[in-house]
Amino acid sequence: RTFTANSAGYVSFSSSAISNLSPTRFSFDFTSRSPLRDGLLLLYGKNIPAVDDYFWTAIEVYNSQLRFHFGETILDTKRALNASVWYHVEYQYISNTVLESVNDCLYPFVISNSTSSSYDPNIMRLYLGGLPVIGSTISSLYPTLMTVNTFNGRIRNVRSNGYYVDMSKALTST
Repeated sequence: RTFTANSAGYVSFSSSAISNLSPTRFSFDFTSRSPLRDGLLLLYGKNIPAVDDYFWTAIEVYNSQLRFHFGETILDTKRALNASVWYHVEYQYISNTVLESVNDCLYPFVISNSTSSSYDPNIMRLYLGGLPVIGSTISSLYPTLMTVNTFNGRIRNVRSNGYYVDMSKALTST
């Protein structure tokens, strides 16, 4: 799936597209167009307030590196990204440990997750490539995200717990 920063493109899926409950494993590949710009790759969370009572997940390109959000916990990979290079991103969430890898470089860390693991699937969404901006409150629900800009590149091979996410079954796509 190709996303362009000029067209405000994004795609959203229902909560059934991904599992965020422990244990979970999620992965995808991405490449960015040149020049490399800040942009949101992925957000999985609630689409209504309050979001701080659920363990949401986001991955963004910020300052030429990947930034992971697991609830209010933020981890920067400190590895410089280059445009036109394919990257494989994977995270596994097991109990209170998150294992992240970017092209097989591992970034393990322990989190404190006291948020709810039960949720209404009707209010959960998986967003890829950006967020709706016009006429939507979703962008303001996650103030710790540094950018809600549309990602400028391609995302492919999106998998949740070993199963490919069917990109043709998006709820919305722009």
